[in-house]
Amino acid sequence: MVVDAGGPDAIEWLEMRGMPETPIVRTRHGLHYYFRYPVDLQVRNSAGALASGIDIRGTGGMATAAGTLNPCGSGFIYHYDTSHALGQVAIADPPGWLFKWLLQQDQKRRIVQSVTLRQFDGKVSAWARAAIDGELARLVDAGFGTRNHTLASVAFKLGALCGGGEADASELRSALYAIAEQWPDERMKSADTITRAFSEGTAHPRCAPRSQFKRRNPWAHTPGLAGEYEDGVSADG
Repeated sequence: MVVDAGGPDAIEWLEMRGMPETPIVRTRHGLHYYFRYPVDLQVRNSAGALASGIDIRGTGGMATAAGTLNPCGSGFIYHYDTSHALGQVAIADPPGWLFKWLLQQDQKRRIVQSVTLRQFDGKVSAWARAAIDGELARLVDAGFGTRNHTLASVAFKLGALCGGGEADASELRSALYAIAEQWPDERMKSADTITRAFSEGTAHPRCAPRSQFKRRNPWAHTPGLAGEYEDGVSADG
């Protein structure tokens, strides 16, 4: 598994909590810390969940290997940090504080029960359209250094709408990819984030809120009749 620190602040945050000697790769903006994958624990990919600017790459995740030329044309080559190359130092287990956090995340996911997803009927409600437009606009406005974190949040929320049958999954994924394509130096990371976060979102369906009240008797029509209406439960997810 890899801990991706995306800048000086993220590196300082990790080092203050304690990071063992382990292989480290220098990236264009930060560091990749390599750790042994924990036994009997599923490490899922995350962006900014541990702390701002820190991503986790576990099952299904990707990290750029040492010796890779940065695809954006800057001429930067990913390389091992001094005295931290694979072979110079053994791959360490995650530090205790990080393992505890990973374990908590894994336990939370195991608690979530399986859900029945709703099928999209081809009609996007006004409520869903407003939610979609708002999230995509938020993604477009994301500044450098916040893009991947924002992408993960937006992809999760749009995935949740698709899980609730409010929109077409392929169309929303295409919209996410279209925006992420404008960030050439982050394309590989963005594709991984969209796949992971969108899938996580569909497992937490969100639907348009129901009306606050509903008729108990469909035949009753005279306002004020006792028992004509009963409180409904909001289902906005």
